[in-house]
Amino acid sequence: MNQPPIPNEQRRILIVDDENLNLILLEAILHNEGYQIRQAHDGEEAVKSVLENPPDLVVMDVCMPKKDGFQACREIKASLSDNFVPVILLTNLSDTDSQVQGLDAGADGYLIKPPARDELLARVRAMLRIRDLQENLRRSKQELQKTNQKLLRAQQQIEEELQRVGSIQRSFLPDRFPYHPEFAFGCYYGPCEMAGGDYFDVIEIGKNLWGLLIADVTGHGASAAVVMAITHTLMHSYANSFHYPSTALKVANEKLNAHLAPTFYVTMFYGILNLDAMKFRFSSAGHEPMMHYRASEHRVDYLRTKHGFPLKLLESDDYDEEEVSVGLNDKIILFTDGLVEIRSREGELFGPNRLEELALKYHDLKPQPFVDAIIAEVQEFIFHQSFKDDLTLFVVQRIT
Repeated sequence: MNQPPIPNEQRRILIVDDENLNLILLEAILHNEGYQIRQAHDGEEAVKSVLENPPDLVVMDVCMPKKDGFQACREIKASLSDNFVPVILLTNLSDTDSQVQGLDAGADGYLIKPPARDELLARVRAMLRIRDLQENLRRSKQELQKTNQKLLRAQQQIEEELQRVGSIQRSFLPDRFPYHPEFAFGCYYGPCEMAGGDYFDVIEIGKNLWGLLIADVTGHGASAAVVMAITHTLMHSYANSFHYPSTALKVANEKLNAHLAPTFYVTMFYGILNLDAMKFRFSSAGHEPMMHYRASEHRVDYLRTKHGFPLKLLESDDYDEEEVSVGLNDKIILFTDGLVEIRSREGELFGPNRLEELALKYHDLKPQPFVDAIIAEVQEFIFHQSFKDDLTLFVVQRIT
């Protein structure tokens, strides 16, 4: 913010000349305008005076003993690099080389002796205006630096908080999977920020029944992570009570509508794997169709249902179910839209067809190497750029 004009009475001007008559003349002109005047009689004394108590302006002769005006100006400018003190040089030398030498020494103005009163005062006023502008700029820079430091501290606190949120969120994801000699798992979870809204899980519902789910909360960051945590709690609270995925989704939808703000919704694919019958019964709440690699026919089928809006989108909704058999070496491939909607630098969509091709290409790999190979293909597709959306890939395979 600009400061109000400073009255002349508060301005301090150092005049420097080895001839007393010149000092008397300069002081008479400047003091009459109200300026506070200090004197120095040579360049060495001038430098010492400026360093001890910097004035607002220096008006200095060039030709002086001990240290001339050029050298004194050079030392003053070098010593006060953070404090702009303008220097006007006075000289009998009118040649261009002398003026260039003075400007190269750091002088801000140049007057031929003896200076005319009006020209001297006009130059003094101009130099003081420049000093005021420089001083305002310096203060603004200091204020910006302080503000920037506060913002950096605030940003650091936010990042630390997001790291804590992300750590809490990851604790809701499976750190190990239930054991069964006929099944193996593979997974990749990649939030685009420190915390994200993707969620996958395996819920042991009862004897030889597993609930497999993957979900995607709208948005990213801390708010999406909170909704994801609520969704996790709901599914673990009610999944054991319902052995039909459509019923579990219906209850989850009702509970989320009761507890969440209308700005959020959740897409979810939820299925129940019957380990005795080797059947997978599933339902979808507005989620991308998932994939089923059928090893016996070496093909990929899409797991889709006819009806089902995202959770929280409608207060009440019904969800359809479908069922498939899970054969030897079959894979259930679950993912969020961050995988198939990712784009290359040229804007090309990764797409479900490319994922289907990769599922066939790497069909002989066990689940975790299978997941790793696909993620490596994704990274190569985007030239190892950072993800723009949360990305999750979760695979379950019948291995014997």
